[in-house]
Amino acid sequence: MSKQFKYLLVILFSMTLIACGGGGGGGDDGDGGPATISANNEEDLAIAATEGAKSAVSSASAPLRGVAGRAVLNRAVQDHANKLIARVVDVSSSVCTGGSASSDINDDASLIVTTYNNCGFAGGVIDGVVRIVTDAGDSTTTTTIEYEGVTFTSGGTTETLNLSVSCVSDNETFESTCTYDSDIDGIDGRTYSVSGSTVTGDSSSGYTISATVTDPDHGTFSIETTSPILFNCSTGQPSSGEIRFSDADDVVVTVTFNDCTSFTISYDGGSGTYNW
Repeated sequence: MSKQFKYLLVILFSMTLIACGGGGGGGDDGDGGPATISANNEEDLAIAATEGAKSAVSSASAPLRGVAGRAVLNRAVQDHANKLIARVVDVSSSVCTGGSASSDINDDASLIVTTYNNCGFAGGVIDGVVRIVTDAGDSTTTTTIEYEGVTFTSGGTTETLNLSVSCVSDNETFESTCTYDSDIDGIDGRTYSVSGSTVTGDSSSGYTISATVTDPDHGTFSIETTSPILFNCSTGQPSSGEIRFSDADDVVVTVTFNDCTSFTISYDGGSGTYNW
C-alpha cells in the first residue's frame, strides 16, 4: 500500500467517526488561571460550564465536521485515490447541492485544504476553508481538522465555527480517539474557550462530557458530567443532567439542570436556583 493511499484511508476512517472519546485538560481576573467560585460569580461560572458542555456536544456533532473527509476521501478511495494527489479537485458535485467546493491535496496527502463557496449541504450553506493535516508515525497517525471562521447558514441562522479536531488513529485497526478545541459565544454575550473536550452518548441516552473551560472574566476550570445531559429544549439549553467542577480552592461545584428554564448551583453545603 502506498503512503498516499494509506494516509487517505486513515483520514477517511477518522473523519467518519460519529462520536469520539479522549481526554480533557484550570484567576478570577480572566487571565486563564484557575477559577475561584464566590457568591458574586457563581452564576457566571455555572453558565460557563453549561456553555462548555454545549460547545463540546456541538463540536463532536458539528455539521461541518468531516465533510471534506467523507466526500473527498470516499471518492478518492473508491475511484482514483492516487490520481487526486498533488492537484486541485473540484468536488462540488459530490459535496454541494449548489455552490462549489474544491480541494487542494499535496504530494503525499498529508495536507488537504477544502474551500467552500456558498456550498449547499445538509439543508444549509457552507462558506470558508477547512484544513486537514495528517502526521503519520510508525504505529499511529494524527489527523487535525481546522475550521477557522467557517460559516454554516441554515433556517435563517448563521453559525461561525472556530474549531480544531485532533484524532489519533491506530495504523492497523484505524480505531481513533479525538479531542476538540473551540471558542463559543455564550447566551450571556461572553466568549468562552473550550479545550480538550470529549463526548460520548447521544441525543436519546444523554451526553457524557469532559472539557476544560476558560471563562473570560473568572478563569479556567475542568468540567465533567455526573449525570448524562439531554438537550431537549427549543432554546438549545440542557433539559436535564448534571455537571461538576472544582475551583482553585478544591471547592466542588455541582450544576444541576432542572428543566428548560432553570438550573441549580450547589457547593459548600448551600445551593441557589437561577433562570436562564
